[in-house]
Amino acid sequence: MPLKNVLGTMVFLLLFSLDLLAANYGKIGGVVTDKKSGEPLAGVNVIVEGLNIGAATDHDGYYMILQVAPGTYNVVCEYI
Repeated sequence: MPLKNVLGTMVFLLLFSLDLLAANYGKIGGVVTDKKSGEPLAGVNVIVEGLNIGAATDHDGYYMILQVAPGTYNVVCEYI
């Protein structure tokens, strides 16, 4: 097998394998508010059950959790 064919095959396999490694990820985001007053809550820990990821809300109650694989999750909020 000529060297040109071997190099071409190696380049193709490398590019193809990089495409397979690139996974589709999404994000979970929103705002946490008080149920009665509707005021935003700062400092709430928002955790995705079953995964070791989460975020804390900012001063306006907003949070964003990145790099979440597609699927259905339960989200838990903890506030002290």
